[in-house]
Amino acid sequence: MKCNNKKYIYLIFSILMFGFLITMILPYMNFSNDETSNIKIPYDDSMKIRKSDTPDTKSGEGVNLSVTPFCEKTYQITDFEIANTGTNFDHKRIYNIPQLSGYEVYKVNVTVDEDNLTALREYQYSTLETAGFFTIEASGAAFEVEAAGQEFSIPYRCRIYNNSINMAIDGLASEANGTVEFRDSSPNGNIIASQTIPIVSLYTQVWHNYTWNLILNDSSHSYEFVLNGTSIDGSNRFYYWYRSSIGVGSNGDYKWWIGSWSDATFDFTFKLCYLPLNDTGTSPRNYTVPETQLQINGTDVGADNNLILNGQMTALNFTTNISANINDMTVRVYYRKTTEQTTQTTYEVDASSTQVKWNASKTLTFPANTLNC
Repeated sequence: MKCNNKKYIYLIFSILMFGFLITMILPYMNFSNDETSNIKIPYDDSMKIRKSDTPDTKSGEGVNLSVTPFCEKTYQITDFEIANTGTNFDHKRIYNIPQLSGYEVYKVNVTVDEDNLTALREYQYSTLETAGFFTIEASGAAFEVEAAGQEFSIPYRCRIYNNSINMAIDGLASEANGTVEFRDSSPNGNIIASQTIPIVSLYTQVWHNYTWNLILNDSSHSYEFVLNGTSIDGSNRFYYWYRSSIGVGSNGDYKWWIGSWSDATFDFTFKLCYLPLNDTGTSPRNYTVPETQLQINGTDVGADNNLILNGQMTALNFTTNISANINDMTVRVYYRKTTEQTTQTTYEVDASSTQVKWNASKTLTFPANTLNC
């Protein structure tokens, strides 16, 4: 029994010693797989960083930044006419974009009010040439032309204001002269209107003008302008000049003394002024933008009546295929300053935050009556 008591005493003592050793060793043991964590860094309370040891904020100046000011201005344009004339066939007009000192244009937005796009007087004409002339004399004069016609067509119902033909006249005012006529469809068609050719500017090649104020209701076919010499008396005659190539309308026509019409591969030197009308009434025709084939700087405006152009520019070049008045148009111009401005940046760091607050302050001035972008 005594022996057994000793064994128990030794066992208890061994357990206590082992526990004591474990207690001493465990604080210095590290079970991490990270090899760097095997290094024990001494630490004491004096290493704590207290808020009272640092300022609340830190601030200073940063780098300079470049600033480019942008602005825009809207211009309302009314009664912008794109028209040809009796001496210039082109339908062109230039709109000079208002410039702002120190700025350049980098974009333009044009909007056309289609409800206010109306017809203007339109001129068809052929340039004056001296390729040759025909003589129109009294009916029955052998081998001479007694009448000549020039076909023309207009795609709209219209009012004819006047026409002109380049010719010379030889004769006596006391004797009957020929007539100028508008005929329907062909040189033999019904006479719509006519005027006597007066004896003026004898022997001189000049433009002879005739005023009509005549409405042509049918735009589905062509008409004919005729110089008719069948009523000429005595020695009266007149000469009309023709072009060496086709000009207005299609080929001309002429009528020989034998009384039959033949096609001719020439045109009159001829001018015609007319105003397209609406399908009813006498008001100038209202166009759609596609009808006029409106382009700005070579780009179609299109059916949405709006066009945006990008790039530096100083002018807008408008072109159409027929004379038209844009009664209302909005031109919005976007400007960019040509020289950059600089501004000083500052920063501020709050000790209680991980964010850096940056500030760039610059007072910019813009041209009057512009919107700042």
